[in-house]
Amino acid sequence: MRRRRGRRAGGRAPAHGGDRRAPGRAGRGPGGPEGRRAGGRRRAGRPARRSAGARRCAGGQRGLGDAGRRGPRLPARGASGEATLSLPELCLRRPVATVTGAIAALVLGLVSVGRLPLEYLPEIEGRSLNVSVGYTASAPEEVERVIARPLEEELASLPGLRAIDSSSTASGAQVRLELEPNADVDAAALEVRERIDRARAALPADVGQIEVRRWRSSDRPVFRFRVAPAPGTSHRALERFVDEVLVARLGRAPGVGNVEVQGLARRRVLVEVDRERLAQVGLTPADVARLLRLRNRNVSAGRLQAGGRVLSVRVLGELGSAEAVAALPLGIGDATLGDVALVREELTPLTVVERLDGRDAITVRVSKESGANSVEVCRAVAAELERILALPNAEGFLVEVFSDDAERILARLGNLVLSGLYGGGLLCVVLLLFLRRLASTVVVALTIPCSVVLTFALLYGLRTLGVPVTLNVVSLMGLILGVGLVVDNGIVVLENIVRLREEGLDAARAAARGASEVSQAITASVATSLIVFVPLLLGQVGGMMGGRWMRDLALVVCASVFSSLWVALTLVPLLASRLRAPPPSRKRRSGSRSRFRALLAFTLRWRWPVLALVLPLCSAQIVYFFRTVERSWGGGESTREIDVRVDIPRAYGPAQRRELFARLERIFLDPTHRRELDLEHLTTTFRTSAEAEPRRRRRHFGGGGDSLELVLRDDGPGERVPLAVARRRVRELLPQIPGVVFHLGASRRMGGGGRSLSVEVVGRDAGELLGPAERVRAVLAALPGIDDAALGQEGSVGLELLPRRRWAARFDVAPRELGRAVAASLSERAVTRLRAGTQELEVILRLAEEDRSSLDQLLRTPVPTQTGALPLASLAALRRRPAPREIRRSDRRAVVAVTASVSEDAEVRTVARRVERALTGLSLPRGISWRLDRSARRWRRDEAKSSGAALLALALVLMLLAALFESVLEALVVAVTVPFALVGVAWAFWATGTHLDTTAWVGLLILMGIVVNHGIVLLDRVRRLLDGRAAASAFAARRALLRAGCDRLRPIVMTAATTVLGLLPIVAQHLFPEAFSADSGAQTYGPIGLAVASGLAVSTALTLLVLPATTSLALDARRLWKERFAQ
Repeated sequence: MRRRRGRRAGGRAPAHGGDRRAPGRAGRGPGGPEGRRAGGRRRAGRPARRSAGARRCAGGQRGLGDAGRRGPRLPARGASGEATLSLPELCLRRPVATVTGAIAALVLGLVSVGRLPLEYLPEIEGRSLNVSVGYTASAPEEVERVIARPLEEELASLPGLRAIDSSSTASGAQVRLELEPNADVDAAALEVRERIDRARAALPADVGQIEVRRWRSSDRPVFRFRVAPAPGTSHRALERFVDEVLVARLGRAPGVGNVEVQGLARRRVLVEVDRERLAQVGLTPADVARLLRLRNRNVSAGRLQAGGRVLSVRVLGELGSAEAVAALPLGIGDATLGDVALVREELTPLTVVERLDGRDAITVRVSKESGANSVEVCRAVAAELERILALPNAEGFLVEVFSDDAERILARLGNLVLSGLYGGGLLCVVLLLFLRRLASTVVVALTIPCSVVLTFALLYGLRTLGVPVTLNVVSLMGLILGVGLVVDNGIVVLENIVRLREEGLDAARAAARGASEVSQAITASVATSLIVFVPLLLGQVGGMMGGRWMRDLALVVCASVFSSLWVALTLVPLLASRLRAPPPSRKRRSGSRSRFRALLAFTLRWRWPVLALVLPLCSAQIVYFFRTVERSWGGGESTREIDVRVDIPRAYGPAQRRELFARLERIFLDPTHRRELDLEHLTTTFRTSAEAEPRRRRRHFGGGGDSLELVLRDDGPGERVPLAVARRRVRELLPQIPGVVFHLGASRRMGGGGRSLSVEVVGRDAGELLGPAERVRAVLAALPGIDDAALGQEGSVGLELLPRRRWAARFDVAPRELGRAVAASLSERAVTRLRAGTQELEVILRLAEEDRSSLDQLLRTPVPTQTGALPLASLAALRRRPAPREIRRSDRRAVVAVTASVSEDAEVRTVARRVERALTGLSLPRGISWRLDRSARRWRRDEAKSSGAALLALALVLMLLAALFESVLEALVVAVTVPFALVGVAWAFWATGTHLDTTAWVGLLILMGIVVNHGIVLLDRVRRLLDGRAAASAFAARRALLRAGCDRLRPIVMTAATTVLGLLPIVAQHLFPEAFSADSGAQTYGPIGLAVASGLAVSTALTLLVLPATTSLALDARRLWKERFAQ
């Protein structure tokens, strides 16, 4: 065969990506310059001979080894007959238009930054509805029977309902409806209200207002402060200052949705009736209540026309003070209400006491409106609070702000920006080391700010289209993750341009050809990077909260990567065309290139042993990793807070409870202990009696109302005490008190489940579950890995009245009348309100303490009959029985939860399996069973969804690669890089003890889209070199693989190094959290950075060495298949 003569340098550049050269001449071969020699001319009258690459179709890329298929490779032409230009060529021909368009886009992005709201976390609207029913009863069983069950029956058939839960206490019922992901929550809320209206006929007549609410993340307080009166300030002045000044003025601040005050004791008028004196005048407590309601009112008496004027007439009967109430005549002689009752004004006793740092706290919580900017709202509230404190009537009050979301948001965003700057700086250093030219480094580095600013413009455009995108820690974390990705496309383009410049092409043609050659490869890389986010955008990873937050991250990463592609194909070629020609670098790069070529040649020569060693090892490590890696329940972010729940004996009275928590406060607020724990604030919450309802419950750890919350320092000078060390120290400091049990938990953000595990004991009747639940608790407490276990709801002692039916029938007394008489004797109720100045005070009616403090007094309660009042003892018998304080139902069955705290050195999933094995052999009564609680079941469902999302992402990547290469075999070859990456993830997670949670799954998805990019770039180069008859030869295939590996060595290593170093600040904060602020987000997003960095680092090394061997086998397999098929 006659060899074709290469063109001389200086002539017209070939319009193809091949690098054929005539052998035997200086500077020729795989690495030599292309084209004719400088100064050479064509022979007159004889057209220049085109190379094989110039004769092939420019638009079609064949598969590996597709020899013999040819077509016209001519530029596509439009209607005018001119050749269609690629995007880089168009930008090079229109530089002014390109620059002005880029400036306009950048200005739009900068303007968009200020228009995007600042939030701490993305706003979320829950997919559940909460129905609250207020109803005062003597026992939770009664509330369950007359409230919860009728509502469950009515709402159980709601379309789109996934689960229904209810909770019944002596003060009312709560029904929670969890809807399917595709259900219309607003329509469901309307239907729930309609069904509740239909069910009202079956509910008691004295049921209070029924509320239907949907949880929104915007309901969370964004600004909290404490108010305390100075010594000598009256409580009335404090109450007036809080209500008329603080609440009124802060409620009018821009963006404020609600102002809630907790811990402020309100004034009231108490009427304590003496039973004997009341009986002497022939009245009952019900008569007194009716009298107060009738006599305390103003009545409109019509209008009077006098002298041409119309005057309104009113009868003023409202009572204005406690003295006026005491002087109210009873209508029996000269007796007044003060003769039969003690009337006084007092402060409403707090059933739940909240203290901050050892002092009684009046806490004001400010929530924002939905859609409002959290930072702006907090700043407006802080400014209004400063103006309030400057008022003359605010001198006697102390205000201390202890929670400001604006500071936390700005601190977190500033930390993330700093991490991005560190990553960008390391990235630029790597670029300078590889490119060794400052100008080239600046070109690639400019892609970072340009891509980021364009990302802001795209995000604002999505917000204008109705997508709820904000600037928050999640979206900014997406930008930080994208810092290392946005330069990849620019690196590939610039490196190819620089290579062509080194081979002798002029600046303009090298820029156009270099960008066009790799445009298909980087577009395919971007497509694979974006397609892995489809499962995230579809909500297939994480639960309701985590999935919503991860979707925000996916949107930001997709926008940043898409922006980087636009910058790489427009600005990078334009700027690179203005650079001076680089000096020859063959000698500088020949050493590393030769060593890599020798190593790659060894791999190709011994490809079977290499693959037989690498692939089984990789598969074994991946299987071992997914079977043994520790998993977390929710992927939530651990805060530097420690919760201590306190179980107090029922015999403790208000004074003993207060003394107990005062003792705990003295222990933890001791200066030495406070320094050891890095304690910033201590919040204590306790009930004044065992019967008091808890004000709030923490879903992640039990449901009791007696607790301590230790907030540890997360910033400031000095090293911070690790959370695990602080937990151990807290456990050591807790005193040993007979009958008092302490349970430790850890607060979690972002919907995490914490280090706790709950088991639900399920049955038909709540009364029969306490015994089996106690047996389950004993089993859990004895298991290794569990610190303590406790019932999620406390039991109490109840009293039951059994009517003496013969006597009740004789005096015609129904059970309902017995209940009314007892309720009037035992309960205190607000019968009316009186206006005292600008405030309204409740009037509370109850029996005197000595008339309701013993069972004997209860049995002497008079019951009205037709023949007169009879004592309760003659009409009913009394007996004691254990009763729950709260009755929970799940899916219309009674439930008692047993909550266990998992040790710090144990894995929650391992402990859960251990619990399941231990409870499998537990014998429970017929009709009673156990199960893991809903959070654990939801976590397992979310984990299955995450695994499915990973498989879906891999399938999408394979299909996209097959469509791009028009070859399934080549797609499978490139997909080999995915298991290589998983090996690196397995090593990194094992070495660092990182758990596989929701955020780690997101990191795996991102990794799948990134690692195939190196395979795409490498395989694209191989395809260009083998696009001809020479592909049929095994020798030509081996030479092409060696050439492609050497040509793509530098861009692949550069892109991998820049991505890994861009993520290094995030990984460092995850591995060394004590050296950084707690608000750095490392606990949440560290697994993402660790998964991407470790997987990419290992995959890069194996891709450069093992992927060519896999490709060589694929070429041989295709060639043998075609030869056999041809025969």
